[in-house]
Amino acid sequence: MDAMVQGRAAAGSAEVNHAVVIVGGGASGITVAAELKRHNPGLDIAIAEPSELHWYQPGWTLVGAGVFRRKQTERREEKLIPKGVTWIRAAAASFHPEENVVRLSDGRQVRYDFLVACPGLKIDWAAIEGLTESGTSAQPSTLCGASRPRPKVAAGRSPRYERYTASPIAIAAKVSELKRI
Repeated sequence: MDAMVQGRAAAGSAEVNHAVVIVGGGASGITVAAELKRHNPGLDIAIAEPSELHWYQPGWTLVGAGVFRRKQTERREEKLIPKGVTWIRAAAASFHPEENVVRLSDGRQVRYDFLVACPGLKIDWAAIEGLTESGTSAQPSTLCGASRPRPKVAAGRSPRYERYTASPIAIAAKVSELKRI
């Protein structure tokens, strides 16, 4: 797929306009853009997404189970954005629906007729009590034992932690062990 790219180099223009602006180039944003283009090929659509890599996050659980390698869950963003859709390589910084404007992280603003917001999640591992080990920065810990040198979690939603994802077999063994106590 050939996305038209408006990256940082195109930041000379402080404002751009599109009929439809989609914030988020994950599975949801790309699917919405593809469906809109399928129904109206001439529609002016832009996706605001700063990442150059797209990760198939449901696959990370399968990485932990040994079914996939992490590389198999990665794709280049520009290869996934539908043909004829403009890729704005910046994150949304704020929404201003009363003005039909999204302000971007690089200072530009994008005007729209229609806005689709699907920016995904920003996971804050440290906000989950007991998940991170004290004194470390966002190391997942426990389900399969915090004292182990390589802590495990039940499922990862970050490429940073996929190597810690416990396999279903390890989880089942731990649960069986807990039931005997």
